[in-house]
Amino acid sequence: MVDGSSGRSNTGFFVTEEKALAKVQRKISKLVKGTPERAKALKAVQRVHERIANKREDFVQKMSLGLIRTYDLITFEDLNVKGVTKNHCLAKHIADIAWCKLTAITSYKAEYAGKRVELVNPCNTLHMCSGCDQKLKKTYWREYTAVLTVVLLLIEIIMSLSILRLGLRSVAKA
Repeated sequence: MVDGSSGRSNTGFFVTEEKALAKVQRKISKLVKGTPERAKALKAVQRVHERIANKREDFVQKMSLGLIRTYDLITFEDLNVKGVTKNHCLAKHIADIAWCKLTAITSYKAEYAGKRVELVNPCNTLHMCSGCDQKLKKTYWREYTAVLTVVLLLIEIIMSLSILRLGLRSVAKA
């Protein structure tokens, strides 16, 4: 997740602290339960988890404030995060983004600031052309992704434009 205006990105706070967490957890696994040494090691594990949570919270607060200060209308995909995290390959990274927290805090701050947050249906936003509402065929999709990384970036921009267009459409209906 990157804020296009400032270039700030979520660097994956859990992933960056994963080695430190593994180190203190290995240490705790070797200690006998009920000993003062194990209690001390438990506090070290708690500190690592707290550090991860604090970094994530700080990022979400700063990102939401930046979005509110920059834009009058903010659109998010209304993702089923619980369902998406069932993918065992991506679950850790998806949970690390704190998507639900970002949408909730941004919505709260937008309401307070008089701005608007729209949640759009994520169905086909990845495969929809932002200009003409046509759904891209899978064969074209494979060709696009196989060419270059630049094309992937263009597809991400097209997807974000599709999400914005859907948000604007829902604002017009209201």
